Amino acid sequence: MLEYIETNSGKENKVNINPTMNEFLIRSAIKFKQLNPAGKELVYDFDHQFIPAEKYDAQYSYKNRKGYFPAVATISNIPVYVEGRNGNCNVKTEQLDTHKRILAALKNEGIQPKYARMDSGSYIKGVSDYFHNEGILFFIRANNSEVLLTRAADTENWSPCTINFQDMEVASFSYLFGDHQQRIIAYRMPNKTGQVSAFTRDAKNYLFIITNDWEIPEKEAIVFYNQRGDSERVFDIQNNDFICSKF
Repeated sequence: MLEYIETNSGKENKVNINPTMNEFLIRSAIKFKQLNPAGKELVYDFDHQFIPAEKYDAQYSYKNRKGYFPAVATISNIPVYVEGRNGNCNVKTEQLDTHKRILAALKNEGIQPKYARMDSGSYIKGVSDYFHNEGILFFIRANNSEVLLTRAADTENWSPCTINFQDMEVASFSYLFGDHQQRIIAYRMPNKTGQVSAFTRDAKNYLFIITNDWEIPEKEAIVFYNQRGDSERVFDIQNNDFICSKF
């Protein structure tokens, strides 16, 4: 079915919700043993992928091209849910409802993810609250902000570590986001320009991950989050091997 969502800016956005197709995706993954509903360590990855297309209904996006911007959820790098969106639809628009539909579809087939990974497009209070309340351990890229940068600079529990041959420092602190106190995992490394930040008073780049997992070590959390790059390769396969832009 095709739904029309009006954003706060007054723009009308098309969202294509296809329960039959997504049920087929999930059941096919189970039938061909690509997905085990009994798995206790299932990881839910979510992202939007811009597909450039010169179709009659394609909309111009911030990517400076016409196309579509579907939302895709994968588990173990297997697509289990796709929701079509027009190119000018902001990734944050009604995203919480999308997650609710995805998890409901998975639950109908007996699938319960333990973890969820998302990029900064999902750094939304309603989304983090929802996954927290569902008992799913989430890891979301947090947008840099004056508040986070200042808090990080004032944190004293920085410790050195190396990830993928990159030397850095890691730390964590509590942060109220939405209805819950969550954990911010921060990591920093020297920037290439030597420019000193007015917020942190040093010449370093800062990155943040917000999570409700208070037990995982900082380094392990960063490595785990970065593994979502494997799921992003699914989009490369869709675009290059299946030529989604020609659909």
